[in-house]
Amino acid sequence: MAYQAKRNDEPTSKERNRENNTQNIRNAADVAIATKNPYAAAAGGAVKAADKLTDGKSSEKLGDILDKATSRVPGGQALQDALNDLNESGLGDKVGQAARINNSANTQPNAFQQEGSKAPQEKTNQNTMARNPRSANNNDSEGEVEGKVEGNVVLKTVAITGLIFLFGILFLLIIIISVVTPYADFEDALGASYASGEETGSFTEFGAVTEEAKDFYERINDVKLEYARKGKTVEAVKIVAVYHIMASENNNFTYRNMTKAKIREIAASMFKGDEYDAAVFEKNLVNSFFKKQFPKYDDAKRESMAERVIKYIEDYYSFLGVTNYACPELGTCSYQIDGFYYPNSKGNTYLNRSIEFNNLKVRLMQTGTVGEHDYGGTYGKAMEGEDLIPFEEYVMGVTYFEIGDSVPDEAIKAQLIVARNFALARANYMGGWHKLQEESDEQWVLQMANSTADQGFCHPDLGCSAENPQWGQIYSGHKLTAWQKQPLATNSKLRTLATEVMGEVLVNEEGNIIYTTYNSTIQKKFISLANEGYDYKQILLEVYNNENKSNATGISKMSCTTAATSSCNQASSGPYTSWKQYEGPWINIQLGNSGKTIKNIGCAATSVSILIAKSNVPTTVELNPGTFVQTLNANGGFGSGSCLGCINWAAASSVAPSFKYAGSTSVSGYSKEEKLATLKNLINQGYYVAAEVKGNTGEHWVAIDSIQSDTVFMLDPGSTSTNLWKTYPWYNTSKFVYYKVV
Repeated sequence: MAYQAKRNDEPTSKERNRENNTQNIRNAADVAIATKNPYAAAAGGAVKAADKLTDGKSSEKLGDILDKATSRVPGGQALQDALNDLNESGLGDKVGQAARINNSANTQPNAFQQEGSKAPQEKTNQNTMARNPRSANNNDSEGEVEGKVEGNVVLKTVAITGLIFLFGILFLLIIIISVVTPYADFEDALGASYASGEETGSFTEFGAVTEEAKDFYERINDVKLEYARKGKTVEAVKIVAVYHIMASENNNFTYRNMTKAKIREIAASMFKGDEYDAAVFEKNLVNSFFKKQFPKYDDAKRESMAERVIKYIEDYYSFLGVTNYACPELGTCSYQIDGFYYPNSKGNTYLNRSIEFNNLKVRLMQTGTVGEHDYGGTYGKAMEGEDLIPFEEYVMGVTYFEIGDSVPDEAIKAQLIVARNFALARANYMGGWHKLQEESDEQWVLQMANSTADQGFCHPDLGCSAENPQWGQIYSGHKLTAWQKQPLATNSKLRTLATEVMGEVLVNEEGNIIYTTYNSTIQKKFISLANEGYDYKQILLEVYNNENKSNATGISKMSCTTAATSSCNQASSGPYTSWKQYEGPWINIQLGNSGKTIKNIGCAATSVSILIAKSNVPTTVELNPGTFVQTLNANGGFGSGSCLGCINWAAASSVAPSFKYAGSTSVSGYSKEEKLATLKNLINQGYYVAAEVKGNTGEHWVAIDSIQSDTVFMLDPGSTSTNLWKTYPWYNTSKFVYYKVV
């Protein structure tokens, strides 16, 4: 098997960290120089001057020290170690030397000492003698001059010492700002996550600060295991987030108040079915849990608390660099419509009464003959085999069909809004079977033809097909073979952009929704303006004022709710997709003679057990991570000596005889494109792949699930995240191990 050659010029993660930290030091020096505080400015100048003396090595060394400090458990000891490293590095001498250079430079003639100035001559002579004592005249004033020189040297020494001290403060501030502050916010989240065996990013080997905290973390883990047996995943950070917000509201609220009963109640609030749902969690906190805990608070106050809980969770995952803990999904919007604006003789058209609705659905209708074109259907009849489509999903599917997802983002946003406007105004404009009405209790339905006679809709998750996409009916899925469009990629930017502008409509100054007719010429204008730097609001105002004379004045946003799920973009299904090393009845099973458990170091073993289950090959045991490790223990499946507890990859066949170890390849130092190409090559040949994803920052293995476009999806035994390189930086992926079913 051939693999692409390693790029020698690709920086390692260590080099990349050094570059980042070096630049941070230099940026801090620049900020210090720019400040109005003369001492901070002097300290910053000393850093810059020291760089000149050492060809930039001073900042590089400080960057190494910063990296060393931040890689440890943040706190007083890390700061003390950093200062010790600073002293041992000898940079204090360089900073002092730089300070002397700066001080000397500052004694050069200033604006008042240039030729023709009126500065006192005595001061000029004094400064000149201080710079070069030998140039002083040998006269009766010599003793006085020498005395002044000595005094200046003493002052300079004091200044240098002060600068070194101030530079130490500057360095401490860098450490404190970049590490200690965010760590303090997430100390409990990290502690509880570590105690539960969950992902903690680059923070390792630390525990609870107090016994009360330790007991709290253990209670969280106990509840996690209770829910794991039900097939539900409770992440520690979500429990801690609620505690964090409650403690901020009540100073007397402590770890002890977080009983198992309360933790269970919080956990029960998180789920929609078996999946975590952020919107459901937030709603239940407001209406139930916080209402019980803070009975005197009004709805607005409880809503604010719930929003802070969700924000804390998001910030924590961002802090760890895990940006794909949840996937946004389109939700629903509540609409209130008083009238429409039609850019023709109708103008402003007001409804007899204001209509209000939410959870609008779209019924896809057939199209008959329009002019000389027979679309093949019958007007007024619903398309067979089509479900009612949630309105926001319909808008996204129209945009996918009409303009696609490869044009500039702002053009896509503009198309999303005009598709929404067009659909809402179309029924009132056309009449007849074009209806926007309440069909049952609280269920409103909009009827639209699925063809270019109205708007083409391509189902985002099923794709679409037609005999003729321009002059025919469009069906969800691939019912027809003449023309087909594939489902919208799960990682398509259109999905994200649709969420961003959900519920937004273009209105005129009366607040009426504008009937935004459009064609290919207008869509090309969207793209052209987007390429010129216009945002979507500017695009819409330009097109629907200057060209369409629609008197558009701005965007109005309806009240919308979004949902989020903890597992998305995951192609596989089955119990193995939820196997974790940190939860389940197997967590305390030891790996060989290592003394370490699956919970401690079982990521590789869990990943391989997932791959075996995914392959659906026969096994000698009822497979799960526990039985897999027990079988490996009986068959020499783990190393000894310097590799105590390391998995013997080939031993997997003792559990699944037809699941054979095929090899491994190092991709450390490869570019992202080279790593992706290597992985695609393996997957395309039918291999089952495990990937090491932390490089020289640690060791962690995940099972590769699938690749869609350029996005790699994983089954991670250490977290619920599924997007590999949104969770773990691509440059840390260091190795692939692969198996073949024979």
